[in-house]
Parts: sequence; structure tokens; C-alpha cells
Amino acid sequence: HVAPAGGVPGTTDMTIVASDLHSYAMVQQAAKGVQATEKWQKNLLVCGMKFGCQWTKDFLECYGMRRKRVTADRKGTRPSDDEIREVMARMQSIITENKIAPKFTLNTDETGLFYGQGPKNQWVPEGKTKGGIRATAAHASMKSRFTAVLTGSGEGDLLPQMNIVACTVGKPDMTRVKVIENLHKTAAFTEEDGWKYKWWTQTLPIKLPKKKSDGGNEQYVMTDFKRPYIVHDDGTIITCQKKAWMDTAGICMWVELILKPWLDANECPEWGALLTWDHCGPHMTRAVHETLKQFKIWAECLPKNMTDWLQIMDLVVNGPYKSNTRRLRCEDLREYMQQFRMLFYRAKLKGEAPPDWNPPKPALSKGLLNSRKAIAAMDENANFRDGMRKAFVQVGLVPFAGDVVESPEEVFFRRWVGSDPAAMLSARASGLLAGLLESQHDQMLSIADLIDCGTST
Repeated sequence: HVAPAGGVPGTTDMTIVASDLHSYAMVQQAAKGVQATEKWQKNLLVCGMKFGCQWTKDFLECYGMRRKRVTADRKGTRPSDDEIREVMARMQSIITENKIAPKFTLNTDETGLFYGQGPKNQWVPEGKTKGGIRATAAHASMKSRFTAVLTGSGEGDLLPQMNIVACTVGKPDMTRVKVIENLHKTAAFTEEDGWKYKWWTQTLPIKLPKKKSDGGNEQYVMTDFKRPYIVHDDGTIITCQKKAWMDTAGICMWVELILKPWLDANECPEWGALLTWDHCGPHMTRAVHETLKQFKIWAECLPKNMTDWLQIMDLVVNGPYKSNTRRLRCEDLREYMQQFRMLFYRAKLKGEAPPDWNPPKPALSKGLLNSRKAIAAMDENANFRDGMRKAFVQVGLVPFAGDVVESPEEVFFRRWVGSDPAAMLSARASGLLAGLLESQHDQMLSIADLIDCGTST
């Protein structure tokens, strides 16, 4: 179901309220439903239409619809515009009252990287058979994953990343874990390559599951954590967690080993940094709040279910990061191709059977190296850094005018001006848009008819 943003039917500037438009069949079914209504029974042109693939393609193009890859789950209930403005205003007050420079206005997100994922596309000859030659990928795996913790600043900087790989131990004490130690023995991760093997230890308050005997009160137990990690000279850290996820201990570890050292290296004053992130459970735990308070760092959650609009990492970082890692994966395949060509032509000259195309499976070590290369390339790209700076301004986390350090009372932030789809539906139901739809589309099959018939677009 769509609502024209300006109340004018037929425009491409629309707000999606709900959608099940995932195939041509959805449009064709709705069109046949419209065709069967009394309104169109006397229209010979419409009654004779078959609604084939070409008609559906032209129909969607006519109304500015284009196919896009589904890249995220639909968010839950959105907060109102007033609620969003209230949250953003609170962050802006923290920035101005504490004179937090754009360099120390930060956004952090955890994203899963499937380093074994194959390329999305392949160019192949059309072939003589219908449909052409099938496109294939070598050793694609959707189970090969680690979590990358990415952070950007309002000045366009990317902080050192922390990568979390899977291990077999789920206890706080990971003394028996060998995955990080073994990685440290792998080529490109040794001490000669700039990596050091260390242990992180900390005692944190961990919330216990609620019991009826507790009367509903929260109970905490002080827990000793011990986790292995390797750290590169550039600040990159690789550690582990049973499911390769971020948890409370992992965030405290990140704050202590990456965030605080970076702030100190850039001479950030006490309470001079604001960390923004989403409503992920571990972000809001007592242990994390106490750790941030210990290091005198402000932290605020963005409006709930609005990360696709307001989280900088989702907007400008995660996509290029994953695209760059896929590109590096393709470059690894090209290196193997050079070896394969030599073996292929050597076998051909000798009259032997040609070798099979069998690239090596993506290794964890290669995925971690490609992750680090991707972030380094992005951080060195002036256009990318400028784009991230503009994104911070656009969402209202960095002022678009004024100097927040020198004259905080004279800065101006962009204000959230999102529109409420519910208001549009209410207006349409009251007849404000219905009259326009009826008068302007009385004698042509349009997207408005499909809306009335119950389809989603």
C-alpha cells in the first residue's frame, strides 16, 4: 500500500506503508482483480488485456518502480516524528553543552561479514540453449562468518576495527580457547607481521535471569572474564566469542582496548566524546554503562527502529565495507585463475586431461585480512571521508553551521523532518485523496486501481 507524498496520484515520490510486491505475479493478480470489477466491464480495451510480463514491466516502469535487492528486515513500529526529534535534541544538547567536536561525535555498529560468500554476479556467454549458460560461484559458504565492530567519527575518520570470530567455549574464562593462539601462528598474523598476542581480563556485573523468589528485582553477580586477543600495530583487534557475536563483555573490551586509546591518542578531553549506537541489548547493560562512565564517555541510543535513517554505519559504511571485501575475494579468485591458466595450457600441450577449476575455500585468515584491507582503503579515500562527514551533518549529529567548540550557542543542527505515513492514510480515508484519484484516473488502469483492489506497491 502506498501513499503519494504530495497527495498527487501517479507521482513516483511515495511513502511505503506496507508491501508484498515481490514478483510480477502480485501485480498481475491485482490487475485481473481490477479487470473483473464492474467499473471496467464495459471497457473493451481493459477486458481484452492479458497482463503479460511485458505489460507488467511497462506498468512498473510507468510508475517509477524498480526492482531492488532485499537487504534488511523491515523495522518494527517507528517512533513518531516528535519522539525522534526529542531523542535527537537530547544528543544535540549533550554535544553543545559539553562542546563535543565533530571528531569525537561517533557512531558504532556491529555487522556480520560472511567472508565465504561468493560473488553476486558473473558474465557468461548466452549459449545456444534457452536461458544461456548457468552462472556459478566457487565454494560459496553462508556459514563462514565473523562480526566486525565498525566506528566512524563526524570528521570522517574510521576507528580501528574489532573482529570477533567463533570459538568452542562459552564460559567467561576462555583460558582453554586456542583459536586466537592458532591464528597468531598463521602467516600474516605473527609477531613479525605486527600482531601481538594478549589477554583481556575484567570483572563485570552480569544480570542473572529473573526468578519469582527475587520479587521481580534485578539480581547481578560479579563475573571474572578472561578473553584472548591479538592486536595489530594499527590498533585492529581480533578476539573470539562462542557464536562470533557481540556481547556485554565484548563491548566493554572494545571500549577499553580501542575506543579509549583512540580518544587519548587524539587528545579528547574528559566527557568530550559522544558515542551513538542502536538499541542492541548489550549496549544498554549496567556493565557497559559503568565502563563508559569510568572512561568519561557519553553514550546515547538512536531512536528505536530508525537505524536505516539515522545510523551512519548503516547509511554509508557497512555497504561499501562489504562490497570491498567481495571485491577482494574476486581478486583472490583472479590470482588463482593465473595459476589455473598455466596448468590448463601445460596440460593441453602435453595432451593430458585439463585440471578441474577448483579454487581453494575461503579461509578465516584470508577473510580477516580482506576485512582490514577494505577498512584501510575506505579510510584513505577522501571522497568516502567527505561523504561520512556529510552524513553526520544530514542526520543531525554534527552542526551544519557554527563551531560547537568555539561558539556552541551559535551552532545549528538539521532538524528531523520525516513524514508520518499514518497521517497520509488518514487523509486518504477521509476522501481528500480519493476525489483526486477518481477524477484524474477515471478512464485508465492505474496504480490507484491496484491500491483500491488491495495490492501492495
